Amino acid sequence: MKEYMNNIELAEYLGVDENTIKNFFPAPPSFKLGEFEKYKRSDVDRWVDELNNEQAEQKMIIAETNLEKAKIKLREKEYEEASKLARESILQNPKAPDAHFIYGIILVKLEKWADGEFELRKAYKLNPKADWRDEATYQISLCQKSLGTYYAKE
Repeated sequence: MKEYMNNIELAEYLGVDENTIKNFFPAPPSFKLGEFEKYKRSDVDRWVDELNNEQAEQKMIIAETNLEKAKIKLREKEYEEASKLARESILQNPKAPDAHFIYGIILVKLEKWADGEFELRKAYKLNPKADWRDEATYQISLCQKSLGTYYAKE
């Protein structure tokens, strides 16, 4: 494929409709060659990477905001609302151990023992050195006792 593209080629390269190209904001970097708009492939690739990074940052901010709101709802004992917010946080950032930990705690408060244990174990797996690891271990044992799967070491 050529290094320089016109609107039609850019639309094909990005897998979008040509009209979509005209409505991009921010617009991809381009230059005029006579009366024609041209796009350099490397500039377009860099532009797409920047958009991806911005979107990733936005997701992280949304995830952190939802997690903070979930913590507040947890303290206020509004467990259902806290659960929704923690789940949203995890959807935005699935590898955040703190989000899984908080969600696990909320699920334990809701007496959803198996789901709570799963989330707490996931949190522990994502960050086994977290400062909440002892609390996670304790909460997991509560889940196991409630599920009848806890066996004390002899």
